[in-house]
Amino acid sequence: MKPIPLRLVSETDVPDSFKFERRQAPRHSLHSRVTAVAVNRGDHPGSTGSIGSLELFDQSATGFGGWSDHAIPMGSRIALYFPAHGSKAGYDAYGEVVRCVKEGDRWSIGISLQVGQAAA
Repeated sequence: MKPIPLRLVSETDVPDSFKFERRQAPRHSLHSRVTAVAVNRGDHPGSTGSIGSLELFDQSATGFGGWSDHAIPMGSRIALYFPAHGSKAGYDAYGEVVRCVKEGDRWSIGISLQVGQAAA
């Protein structure tokens, strides 16, 4: 696997970011609640996984960031189900949990989209 190069970002890109950032695409604020189904790689084959709600706070061409009431193990496969809105049809996005950090009483979750998937 080829390592992802670090790039220097300015303090105005993302106020709480580190000086060296691994993200390859700019993030944009997002305020949406979606249904998520996560399957931990350690679960038995055929497991239906855990279902819950994620409050998304940002998106990029390569993934999403969101809040969860419970931890989702890193490496878990995850499906996000976006509901229909007005005349727009709902859609699904699939990815992998790449960050799970406890912040206060909830968890900050980072999701990397699968190849071929795009953020709306």
